[in-house]
Amino acid sequence: MQESGRISTNYKTKVTTKNLDYNDLCSIQTTITPNDASWGSSINLQAVDRCHGGSFSFFERSGTSGPWTPIRGWGSGSLVWNTGISSVSGRIEFLVFWWNNSPTIQEILNYNISPCTPQTTSPTSLGYSTLVASPLNAIVGSNVTLQATSSCPDTMFAFFMRRSSSSHWNLIRNWGTGNFVWNTSGSASGPIQFLAWAGENKASYAQLETNYTLSPRPPSQKPVSNPVSTSPPSVPLSWHVSGVIYHSQIYTEDCETASLQMALNHEGIYDSQPALLGLENVQEQGPVMDGSTIVKWGDPYTSFVGNPNGEQLTAIPTGYGTYYSNIARVAAAVGGNVIWSGTGLTISSVLSYIKENHPVIAWVDDNNSGVLQYSPLNYWTAFDGRSIEYPRYGNEHNVLVVGATANSVLIYNPLGFIGPEWISIGTFENTFATFGNMAVVLS
Repeated sequence: MQESGRISTNYKTKVTTKNLDYNDLCSIQTTITPNDASWGSSINLQAVDRCHGGSFSFFERSGTSGPWTPIRGWGSGSLVWNTGISSVSGRIEFLVFWWNNSPTIQEILNYNISPCTPQTTSPTSLGYSTLVASPLNAIVGSNVTLQATSSCPDTMFAFFMRRSSSSHWNLIRNWGTGNFVWNTSGSASGPIQFLAWAGENKASYAQLETNYTLSPRPPSQKPVSNPVSTSPPSVPLSWHVSGVIYHSQIYTEDCETASLQMALNHEGIYDSQPALLGLENVQEQGPVMDGSTIVKWGDPYTSFVGNPNGEQLTAIPTGYGTYYSNIARVAAAVGGNVIWSGTGLTISSVLSYIKENHPVIAWVDDNNSGVLQYSPLNYWTAFDGRSIEYPRYGNEHNVLVVGATANSVLIYNPLGFIGPEWISIGTFENTFATFGNMAVVLS
């Protein structure tokens, strides 16, 4: 590839069919702006003649030899030309003809087109490039197709992958086309990132990144002996909600916002956890205690109770969480389509929503090791007078249900040290009952 340069106007020739006196009298002068241009941008050619009133035509060619290609017939001396018409970057030449019922005058000018540099800023940028991974979610062992594109000609791509918790990129395919199929066999489940280098050469390239989530394999299904019916089972081998990117919670007590963030991804909404939390009416006031019992505290139905970075299982809790009505309100506020919210959602309804490709935000209880469990309830009185249920043992917690089999569900647990995991339907049903089957379902 040739280096970029500037206009050279000292390389000009003038050809006439009569003597030089006329040529000197009716000479032409052409300028090109800007001085430098990248492939795909536009340049302006401005030709003027001393005789005035003539017509101009324009030609171009790559390099300094070969046939000329007409780019505009007879007309004014002004021309806007897009450098993307040229198939390659590097040196090109323009030929300008002038004619006015008299001898023809021509002028040749050098110009250099800089290489196209892929960009990632906006779709209107020159050389705009994209990276897409499909399907939107994959189970470990299946294939992920990476599709990288660039409006620059002759762009080559290299692909990398890393765990979201790692700073080290692993090369998964060296320079080549923008299409690559990566088999996930042997990879661990959880959030990962893909990176593509895009460039016309290996020395100058743009970096494109995209987030992705690998879901664990469903538990193996035991064959059913002597079935009483040949009808299809009510739950197929595996259902999986599409378009959900795993995110761990970034606040110690704010699992609900992480689950909401993931559910909104399914609808193409990508608000951050801090942005969503900012809409949840955080009330950091601490509780009123009677010994080890919470007597009064905030209302999780209307606000986030306590410090999002506090703790629940301490002598005096400093952080708690929020409930379905507040999460449903925030989801709708950012454009989410809430199709169900409240308590009393049956397990069969959860499975039906998963089958219909709807993520389910579910309230559960866990211990400090992240093990899901059932807890009986205690109650405090909110500052607004409402009676608030909370688990007698363990933590108020929240998970996102995104998949199911005949006897298990796939949950995205916002606790980063757990992440996506398959649990038995019995385990889920037990912990889901703590808050009376409280849930929010998005379309």
